[in-house]
Amino acid sequence: MQLVDANMVLHQMEDSGAKLKVVILDACRNNPFGGRGLRDAGGGLAQMRAPEGTLISYATQPGNIARDGEAGGDSPYTMALAEAMVTPGMDVLELFNQVGVLVDNATEGQQQPWVASSPIKGKFYFVVK
Repeated sequence: MQLVDANMVLHQMEDSGAKLKVVILDACRNNPFGGRGLRDAGGGLAQMRAPEGTLISYATQPGNIARDGEAGGDSPYTMALAEAMVTPGMDVLELFNQVGVLVDNATEGQQQPWVASSPIKGKFYFVVK
């Protein structure tokens, strides 16, 4: 397991000049290092500030733990994201809302993805019509 400084990544993205920055965190939100001297954020991954034009998508909401895939398979979040990303004409905000609906349905309401964003100017698509 390797740690990545998410704030450093966000700063690099902010400095890139890109109009849209997307961070996707498909992590369980529990602390795998608990009890090893590292600060525990309580419910797992801490919320991050989203610089202008940034969308941060978490696999589940604060205080909850996301499900892993069955027997080494993809997680419900990853499967929903893969399905939604290939839908033509769905803008990025609609896409992540659809991911949330798909995960909520797949987990019978036990997991609900969480999105943090700053104002996003314009429309952005993974696949255009």
